[in-house]
Amino acid sequence: MAKGAKSAVRAVKQKGITGLAWCSFAIAVVGGTLATETFLGRVVQGFLGLWPWEWIPPVLLAVAVIGLGVDIFIDSVPNQMAILSALTMPSIAASVTGRLGDEVSHWCGRLLAAIDGWLHAWVTDSATGLAVACILGALVMARRVVRKSRAAGVA
Repeated sequence: MAKGAKSAVRAVKQKGITGLAWCSFAIAVVGGTLATETFLGRVVQGFLGLWPWEWIPPVLLAVAVIGLGVDIFIDSVPNQMAILSALTMPSIAASVTGRLGDEVSHWCGRLLAAIDGWLHAWVTDSATGLAVACILGALVMARRVVRKSRAAGVA
């Protein structure tokens, strides 16, 4: 294969990997937001509530926001850190004491109820299943995208 054709194929593959990474990130945002008011989010909130220090959730939230920003800023592609941050940030924010936690819980609960009502009318299923499916889909896609992006950088 000619040198120009190889570089063209590599460029197309990289654009496809970037598209998959952003799709995975979008799915992670949806899954993390929906999971906040399900058993998955309650597990995260319960774990953070076990610690006697109230400063832990805000610090973890700041770390997740900074990690997300740095991950996307480095190469303009959301990799594993950005996806994990998107999955956990709403649940961590809901565990912050005060108005932030109350507002995040309220809005995530309303969103979950709205989607649950819509799903019930169409497929008689719950939004919890959608949240779990989004989380699993985002994690599987992130694993594949991260592996492929490393391989594309080496080749």
